[in-house]
Amino acid sequence: MLFQWSEAKGFMTARSSLPRPEQELWYDRLLPRLSLPQGQYDTGSTCYLQYDDVMALLHRWPAKDGHHRASTRTRALLGPPRLLTFADAVRVRTDAEPVEGTDGEGPFPGMPPGWRAVSDDDATILAALEECHDRLVTFVAGLLTDGAEGRFAVVAPEQYRRALLWGAQRCFRPDECPPWTFSTAEAGVAGTDLPRIVFVPSEASSRGYGGDDLSWIDVNRPEYVDPLARDHAARVVDDALYRVAVPHRTAHNGRPPVPHPLPQAVPHSIPQPVPHSIPQGVPSPVPQPVPSSGPQPVPQQPPMPEPVGAPSGSPDARHQAELRTEESEYAVFVLSLAIGSALFVMLLMYLGAAL
Repeated sequence: MLFQWSEAKGFMTARSSLPRPEQELWYDRLLPRLSLPQGQYDTGSTCYLQYDDVMALLHRWPAKDGHHRASTRTRALLGPPRLLTFADAVRVRTDAEPVEGTDGEGPFPGMPPGWRAVSDDDATILAALEECHDRLVTFVAGLLTDGAEGRFAVVAPEQYRRALLWGAQRCFRPDECPPWTFSTAEAGVAGTDLPRIVFVPSEASSRGYGGDDLSWIDVNRPEYVDPLARDHAARVVDDALYRVAVPHRTAHNGRPPVPHPLPQAVPHSIPQPVPHSIPQGVPSPVPQPVPSSGPQPVPQQPPMPEPVGAPSGSPDARHQAELRTEESEYAVFVLSLAIGSALFVMLLMYLGAAL
């Protein structure tokens, strides 16, 4: 579907591959999101919305009406979730318009050629994450802190918004949260028909009636995020990016290098044991066979070698002889002292008996 300004009817459905009754139905459904936000006319924006079992992808592009006033030219794709996926939606660039030479001819079996022409591949989005890795960590920390099932208003630089969505979505399993509907640009958060994640210029200028149920995340202000939640989010982000073939962050700058596709996860290198140096002339140890699991005989201890005396005349022999001489002299002295003490005691007893 193509929506644009008409001099006769105003903002209307210009072309569509749907029957007339369905055109009117979808015009009414999409009308709140068909125009660019007020004040944003330099570049386009995308919206990814869900209506029951139908997904809608809008690409809004700045244009001029018949009076040269700012207006919008919006293209819309409608399809089931299996054909119009989040990955398709987030790849579509917002700085180029998906012009089709056959607008309204559909249905198409997949993304129309004009939309594919303005879609990035995963490698391009991965490269953008090198510049906004820290902001992605803050974004994921906010999602984890406020609950994966919540609705969020996010303040982030415009050039990183699609990369933040692409990276954050890979940090969660599909069954952990609702569909990742989004709008890359909204002026405010009023109304109940907003997608799940809305990017806004700033919190101060975007709060409005009806937005009280949104959680606010400013990826430019990591100091507002709990440090423990941020550390956990950093591990989650690195693991997720590694699974999609981005190497671990380098130690020198804390950010992932330019990604290169990896066919499979590369295990960490295992340090090899360094062999000890063996002196020359000493034979290398011979590996012994591994004993069986059955009971083994207890080996007998080898007999202790007999002490070998030192040769006569050697310094050790002279030292041993001197030690034995000193021991003999000390024994004689102790024996003499004992005999003298006994004689003295006997003399005292004899004198005492005589008196």
